[in-house]
Amino acid sequence: MEHFSEKNNEKLVIELFKKLKIKGYSDKEIYELVKKFENFLSIKKTEYSSENIYVPISVFDNDELSCLETIVKYLKENKLFNYNEISIILNRSPSSIGITYRNSKKKKLDFLKTESSKYIPIDIIKNRHLSVLENLVYYLKGEGEKYSEIAQSLHRDYKTIWTVYNRALKKLKGDNHE
Repeated sequence: MEHFSEKNNEKLVIELFKKLKIKGYSDKEIYELVKKFENFLSIKKTEYSSENIYVPISVFDNDELSCLETIVKYLKENKLFNYNEISIILNRSPSSIGITYRNSKKKKLDFLKTESSKYIPIDIIKNRHLSVLENLVYYLKGEGEKYSEIAQSLHRDYKTIWTVYNRALKKLKGDNHE
């Protein structure tokens, strides 16, 4: 499969312009189309910019799915993002997102609970040095939550939350000494 590059994109744009000219479009009409397309792209980029996406903590209220499976299922089914968009949002490959989503569907057929008073910014998941659960626990602990509250919110055992948080601290501490 050919990957998109600056050079390939430039060739595609030039080809498109030639075809539009052949079809009778004026330079002004082509310019207006380009502006509309640029506007569309900026809107689309904003739509799946991770800065604007929050996940209700209630989606983790299930025994079947991992944290990553839960987030991918939420983004796919509730936010209607495609695999490529989710991969950009979560800083993962589209193929791994597809596999994760298919696995989540096999494990949990019904919808996730989305009624929540607390939301987590999706940005925190982008840090690949920590696992998804480590990122979630570290974030919630930084928000002042107790281990027991985090355990209840993420539907995990209290001891697991304590272990995960301390493992995240060790990893982050190791990063600071390098």
